[in-house]
Amino acid sequence: MSLGWTITPTARTPEAAKRGWGVFFVVALACLVGFAAAAFRMQSWLLVAAFCAAALAQPQRIGAAVSRPRFLVLLAFSILYLIASMGSFAHPFPTFAYPIAFLTGFLLAAGPKDEDGRFSAVIIAGVVGSTIHGTLNAASNFKNFGWDLPGRVLPDFWTQEPLTATLQGTLFVPLAGFVFYALWSGSGHHTRRVLLTMSAVSIAVGYNLATASRTLFVVGALTFGVLLLAALRTRPRAALGLSFIAGVALLLYYQDILRIRSLAEGTPLARRMAQANTTALGEDPRFERWQYFFGHFWDYTKGGGQFRAANGYAHNLWLDVYDVAGLPSLILLLCFSLSALALMVRVIRSPLVASPVKFLIGGQLFALLAQFMTEPILDGVPYLFALFCLMVGATDGLLRDVGVTKVGSARGARIAK
Repeated sequence: MSLGWTITPTARTPEAAKRGWGVFFVVALACLVGFAAAAFRMQSWLLVAAFCAAALAQPQRIGAAVSRPRFLVLLAFSILYLIASMGSFAHPFPTFAYPIAFLTGFLLAAGPKDEDGRFSAVIIAGVVGSTIHGTLNAASNFKNFGWDLPGRVLPDFWTQEPLTATLQGTLFVPLAGFVFYALWSGSGHHTRRVLLTMSAVSIAVGYNLATASRTLFVVGALTFGVLLLAALRTRPRAALGLSFIAGVALLLYYQDILRIRSLAEGTPLARRMAQANTTALGEDPRFERWQYFFGHFWDYTKGGGQFRAANGYAHNLWLDVYDVAGLPSLILLLCFSLSALALMVRVIRSPLVASPVKFLIGGQLFALLAQFMTEPILDGVPYLFALFCLMVGATDGLLRDVGVTKVGSARGARIAK
C-alpha cells in the first residue's frame, strides 16, 4: 500500500560538506585558542570539545589516528604516568588531555585537499592561545603590582596560584618559535602578521625583563639561530638578509642608539645578572642537579618522587617524570619525544617541503623541546606539553595525508597560508 509519497535519497554536495567542515573547524579552532589560554582544568574540557568537533567532522580519520605508533606510545605513557603520579607531587587529573591533544591535532591538520591551510591554522591557534595567556599574566600583574614587580613568583591570571617567573615565561615559548616563520613567510597578510608578531614579542620581552627571567631569551635565540642555519640550505640570500637585520639590531643595542641598551640595563633582569650571587648560564644550578641525578640514576627506577622530596625538582621534563613515575614512563616519554624530533628533522631536510612549512613546524617543536630541558613541565605548565602533543599530532596527520614526497613547493606554500 502506497501513501503516495516518494522518498528520494539525496547525497551531500561537496559545497555543503565544505560548509559543514568549516563550521566544525571554526568551533574547534575557537576551542583550541581557549585551550591554550585558560586554566588547565578548563582547558581539558575545551580540548574535549575541540576533539568532538573534529571527530564529528571527520569520523573516517579516527581509526587512522588511534593506530599511529606515536599516539599509542603517548597513550601508554599517559596511563602509566596517571597511575604512578596518584598521591604524589604531580597533578594526575589532566594526563588524559595529552593523547586527546594528539588526536585533535591529527584530525584537524588536513581536511579536503584544497583546504590544507587548516594545518597552519591549528599550529597558529596554539601559538595565539599561549601568547594570550602570557599576555593576560603580564597585564594582570602589572596592573596589580605596578611596573616594579615584587618578586619572581607571581599569580597566574586564571588560577591565581603562584607561578615562578620562568614558568610564566614558558607561555611565550610558542611565540618565540613562531618569530622566524612570521618573518620568513611571504604569503598573504605578511605585513600584518609581522606587525602582530612583533607587538606580541615586545610584550613578552618586557614581561620577562620585568620578572628577571632569562630562559625565554636563550630558547628564542637558539631557535632563531638553528632555523637561520637551516634556511641557508634553501634560500641563502634571504637567510643572509635576515642575518643582516639581526646584526643591525645587535649593533643598535650595543651602541645604545635610541637608548635601548640604557633602558635594558635598568631592568630587573639586568640587575639580577649584575648581582654577585647570580650564576652565569654555564654555572646554572640545574646542571649540578642533573649531574647529581645521573650519578644516582638507578636509585629512582621505581619513581615515587624521592629526588624531589630531598632536593626539589630536577628542572627537566624527562628527569622529573622519571623521578615521579619510574623507568617505564621515562622510556615511553623518550620514545615519543625522539619520534617528534625525527618528525621535525624529516620535514626540514626534505627538499620537497616548502620553506614556510619547515619553519612553522621546526620552530615550534624545537623551541618546546628546548624549553622542556629546563623546567618540570608536567607539574608547572602541563598545558605546554599538551600543546606540544597537539602540534606533533597535527604534523603527523599532515604528513600521513600528503606525504613528504608529495608536498611540492606550490602545495606547501598553500599549506603555509
